Amino acid sequence: MASGAQAAKMVALSMVLAILLATTADSNPQPDGTCSVECACAEQCSRQYPRVDDDPPFKITPVCTHRTEHELYARLYLHHSFQGKYRNQHKVLSSTVFQNDFGSLVVNDWVITDEPGRDTKVVAHAKGIHIQAGMDTEDYYVSFNMVFDDGRFKGSTLQVMGTVVAEGEWAILGGTGEFALARGVIYKTYSKYINQVGDVIELDIHCLYTAMERSKGTYWALEA
Repeated sequence: MASGAQAAKMVALSMVLAILLATTADSNPQPDGTCSVECACAEQCSRQYPRVDDDPPFKITPVCTHRTEHELYARLYLHHSFQGKYRNQHKVLSSTVFQNDFGSLVVNDWVITDEPGRDTKVVAHAKGIHIQAGMDTEDYYVSFNMVFDDGRFKGSTLQVMGTVVAEGEWAILGGTGEFALARGVIYKTYSKYINQVGDVIELDIHCLYTAMERSKGTYWALEA
């Protein structure tokens, strides 16, 4: 009987504790994008890394790292056109030493659409460069900003880097706007070859990003 009474007391105590925790959480709502439960290490971080407001132009504040991340999946199509009416790249530097054009530099503004056809909706442009970086093989180093042109993501970018244009993978190393702190990968599949003009490459984009807002706090001007 005694053990039964003790169990009943423990259940009642647990219910009271749960109500107290719920009340505390409601009275201390967390801002959007942060963990809904107070981070256990926040107090310790505040002690070890105190807020710095008196050292312009820098402001350092401990933050809870349990932020809400968003996961993006998208299938888009990159139009790589090196000749013809829709040409969207230009060689600005050619190599005269190596037969395979090692060291040549090409600037690109590739069109990215939501369907394979060239006349479908343009959603972004891949603005950057690719360099022939293989001495014995055709092995391009590719770096560009994927700049979105339409809808919710207009003006946002993904920073992309990798090798080869047509197939393989590219790394997503960062982003701006909606895609702040982006990281992920782009899987490329050769979709269609357009005779003597270019090709279409299918992009399977998979990345994580953290939506952020620009600080509305104090700003400092750098002294001359």
